Amino acid sequence: PEWKRCYGERIKAMVAHLNEKYGIGYDRIELKTKDEPNGDPADPASPAYGAVEAAKFLKQLDPKLNVTTNPFRMQPEFLQPYLDNFDMLEPEIRRFMNGSADIAMADRLRDSGKKIGSYTVFVKQNAPQQYRRGYWFNMNHGFWEYYAVYGLIAKSGDSFNSYDKNSPKSKSRADWNAAYHNVRTGQI
Repeated sequence: PEWKRCYGERIKAMVAHLNEKYGIGYDRIELKTKDEPNGDPADPASPAYGAVEAAKFLKQLDPKLNVTTNPFRMQPEFLQPYLDNFDMLEPEIRRFMNGSADIAMADRLRDSGKKIGSYTVFVKQNAPQQYRRGYWFNMNHGFWEYYAVYGLIAKSGDSFNSYDKNSPKSKSRADWNAAYHNVRTGQI
């Protein structure tokens, strides 16, 4: 309970700071509970359970907060808890593209009324064509949202260099703490 109280105060302070100092409102804040949660959201031993419980916690803390996650290998039978607890989902579109996911689930996601975002890595030099195909798939299925993530904490290494973990003797264990500038739109 004490950890939740302290963490809740931190989130509230962050949201207030972003609003007061930069004029950033709830419409521009998406809090990601867990990266690529996998498994059954009803199983307490599953990463998916942690992602859903964190979303419930954040919504209880402040119902205006927007929460998101990118379920990994999401099975259709596990979809409902995500739809019930998240404002935006970022499904692993490649599973739809290669036929390992039921295409009807893409339709279910689109018709859910939730924001559905592209799984977006802007500078993944090892697979640009794969991500480009993902964007086309998303657009063809009505998923026009996309976003980049700036992490509140970096595990180690340079949090703005998503390839720091690939350098020799790097201590970085994460490549998702990154912010990107889109020169075409002038957006971060």
